[in-house]
Amino acid sequence: MKFKPFKRAPVILAFFVLAFVCGVRLLRLDFFERLERMTYDLRARAAMHFPAPAATNLAFVSMEDSSIAAIRHGLLGRPYGLYWPRQVYGRLVEELSAQGAEVIAFDVLFGELRPDHAPVQMADGSTIESDDFFALQMGRAGKCHLRIYC
Repeated sequence: MKFKPFKRAPVILAFFVLAFVCGVRLLRLDFFERLERMTYDLRARAAMHFPAPAATNLAFVSMEDSSIAAIRHGLLGRPYGLYWPRQVYGRLVEELSAQGAEVIAFDVLFGELRPDHAPVQMADGSTIESDDFFALQMGRAGKCHLRIYC
């Protein structure tokens, strides 16, 4: 099989471009870095004329000091500390799902079962453990993502 002979012009041009780029890097000429620094403000001002797309259908639910204090002082019938009963999270999942949330994510450590929390009274009169109620609501919603810490 015979190869076509090289055309000299493209090979010579590629060699000189490669040699030029290597020479600029070896001599540490910072022409392009200075050019980037000089035009940064101009590019930043131009970018401000184009608004960044932002979602209008996002919500964030947080546990603040005031809500922690209210739970600590017996808002749920008896005082709880920072570790709220899982039924609170279950009711939150139930409400957010009813409101049409597409994704529900928790960034809370659920390390172990909490049998010390009071059982939840269901609509049919039966009772269910707080952890089981939370799991039931997450299963019904099908939209919960737990961040797992190991």
